[in-house]
Amino acid sequence: MNMRSPLSKARGLGSAKSGTGHWWLQRVSAVLLIPLSYWLVTLMRLCHTRPTNRRLSG
Repeated sequence: MNMRSPLSKARGLGSAKSGTGHWWLQRVSAVLLIPLSYWLVTLMRLCHTRPTNRRLSG
């Protein structure tokens, strides 16, 4: 059975100062993932629809 108060439990979790930087980094990376995903899908479509029936010399 845990006899610790909620305040003593929270004190061991550390400071909340670094949370803001982590939050911004997560949001910026999520926003940058949108055009990167679009670029990847477009590239895959282009590679898939490119004609591959080239004549081999020989």
